Amino acid sequence: MLPLFYGIISAQSYPATIEQSIEDSGSAYHDQNELAVFVGGTAKTEIKGTYFSLGLDYVRLLSSSEKWRAGAFVEVIFTKHPEWVFGALLYYHFYDQFFVRTGPGIEIIKHEEIDPECNCTHVKSETEFLYRIGVGYSHHTKKLILTPTVDIDLVRSETALVFGLNVGIAF
Repeated sequence: MLPLFYGIISAQSYPATIEQSIEDSGSAYHDQNELAVFVGGTAKTEIKGTYFSLGLDYVRLLSSSEKWRAGAFVEVIFTKHPEWVFGALLYYHFYDQFFVRTGPGIEIIKHEEIDPECNCTHVKSETEFLYRIGVGYSHHTKKLILTPTVDIDLVRSETALVFGLNVGIAF
């Protein structure tokens, strides 16, 4: 098995630059960066509801094969008290423009607590670690990118389903 792996690796020719590889492959995707606005929803199991979500995603091409990318995201979930989500993702394009992505992040959660001394409520915020796993399809038309995605966020014992559409540009 190991000799087969080395044979496959050594049989590949490596281009001098990412741009050269993309041009040689005949791919419609020529840009290394993507910036997109995310519009979607987040279904949270803990508070049993689906909420409007809005965000910003940045993705950068990492390899000459166009398969590996890295990115960062920020989202706001419009619950009673808006929640912020930040993270970094690693993308792998496994078939044409279909991809899987995964990575760590943080979620800033606000909630109300009742103060027994004054019999009033206070809004407190907590920062929680999250892990995101997702899939999507990146459709490119010249510089415009449309990317429907579905992700699962694992936060504490809660699971959130994040779904929506990224609309962006390639540069």
